[in-house]
Order: sequence, then C-alpha cells, then structure tokens
Amino acid sequence: MRPACADPNSDQIHGLHWRNHRRADLHHRSIGGHRSGRRSIHRSVLRLRRCHGDVGADLGTPSAAARRLALATEPRVCLQHCRTGTTRMRSAPVRLLSDSRLVQQVRANARVLDVGCGNRRLADHVVNLDVVARPDVDVIADACRSLPFEDGVFDLLVCTSVLEHVSLPQAAVKEFWRVLRPGGKIWLEVPFLYHYHVSSAGDTADYWRWTFEGCRRLLQSKFRIIDFGHNVGPGTALRLMAAEVLAMPFFNEKHQRAYYMARWMWSWVLYPLSWMDSICVRKAVAARATGGFWPLAERAA
Repeated sequence: MRPACADPNSDQIHGLHWRNHRRADLHHRSIGGHRSGRRSIHRSVLRLRRCHGDVGADLGTPSAAARRLALATEPRVCLQHCRTGTTRMRSAPVRLLSDSRLVQQVRANARVLDVGCGNRRLADHVVNLDVVARPDVDVIADACRSLPFEDGVFDLLVCTSVLEHVSLPQAAVKEFWRVLRPGGKIWLEVPFLYHYHVSSAGDTADYWRWTFEGCRRLLQSKFRIIDFGHNVGPGTALRLMAAEVLAMPFFNEKHQRAYYMARWMWSWVLYPLSWMDSICVRKAVAARATGGFWPLAERAA
C-alpha cells in the first residue's frame, strides 16, 4: 500500500514507492544470459559508436524488451565484438526500469497509440503515429491538431520525449484525452534537467521543460496521475549536462565534428555517474535534480 506522503497528486514528492517497483523489476533475467538480480542491470558490453536500434514486434521477456526499447529511445556508447560482430549496450539502470514498466503497460492493454513513435514499434497491436513519414509509422498527424481518430478508441496512449518539441502541449494533451476511453491511461515521459536536443526529422525545435509540479498542472484538468517515476535519473542528468559543457570549447561553426566527438567521449568517460541513479531516485529530494519523469495517468470522465 502506498504511503499517503507518496501520493503523486499531493504537493509533496517522495520516492518511496520507486523502491517497490525496482524490486519487482530486478528479478527478471537480463538479456544475454547474465544472472538475474541487481548486478545484471549494470553488466553488459559496449561498442564504441552510437547505437540506433529499432524495437521489433516480438519483445521477448520484459527485461529484454526494456533493453531493446532503451536502445531505440536513447543512443548509447557501445562496443562491437571484433570476431562475432554481436553488439550489446549499456543503459542507465533507471532508464531500463522505466522502459520495463512501459512494456508492461503496453502488454496489458489491447488498443494502444504511440504518439511520436519515431523508428520504434512497441508491439504488433500498437498504432504508430508521427508527424513525419517513417518506415514504421502507420498514421501521419500533428499531435497539436485534431488526431484522425474517433473519441474514446484507445485504452493506452504512449507519448515519450515528444511534448518538449510540441509548440502547444496543452492542445496535445486535450487531444490525448479525447481519443482515450474513460478510464484509459496515458504514459508520458517529459524532461526536466536535460540538455537541448533536436533532430532533422520532425523534432526541429525544443521548447519546454517541466518540474513534477509543472507536469501535474499540465495534466490536472484532464487526467489523474496514478503513478510516477524517473526516466532519466539525477546521475545521468549530471553526466549528460557535464559532457555538453566540457565539449563546448571544441565547438566551431564550420567544423562541428570535434564538438560531437568530445561530447561523446565525455559522456562515455563520465558514465559511472549514472550508477548514482539507483540511490538518488529513492530519496525524497530526487525530483529536484532529475533528468526527466514518467507520469502514468488515468483519463478523467
């Protein structure tokens, strides 16, 4: 039973319930045959280039699915085996746990919409929506405008790392509410202390950041938050910000390769900072310096 102080809709933010989710998720066997438990989340091989993977239809075990989803959503430093060619990834523990929770929600609901899906497909039964055409996109639409669906058709709506790139997030949330059935759920991932990021395909601007209170206010008129956690922990947020700052002296308008190489190198060197996430997210003050949140909310009538 969740303590009253850990109510995600209260004015106080506590990380107590995160420990329970963490214990529940750590028992899964990790991909690659490592033994289950706390250490299995940290143990994997790296290849020294950026990884951009897609999530297949068959997600396998929850732990394996979470690893594949983390690979698709956040580039990681990796090492490719010189003989076999096999690749493995190291992803921050908090990232793996949040993706594991997301996979569980996707499997538990029959009608799922993934807004801003990018190049991933969470499962065969998921409808993929994005603002630009991609190989795995089923529907092309703008989340700020009228989505091409009838009212109340989905059980779960997933929207990860999208709202910060949307010019009118309140309008998008209103549309999310419309296409969900009464009692349907929404899984959001929004950034807080996270560096500026854009891409050439769709995410051409980066407008917003939210504290947990700001995220709750964004949803409060349409949804009731029933659970929350961190998708980018405080240690990882510090690592990414530090890598950005330490790479800035290498920036040159005409030749930007040195800047990106330096940022990649520092992100790899500072990776041990991400190990702090598992400790920090259990503290009541974690929300003050975290990289991002995932609220799970229920549609209000």
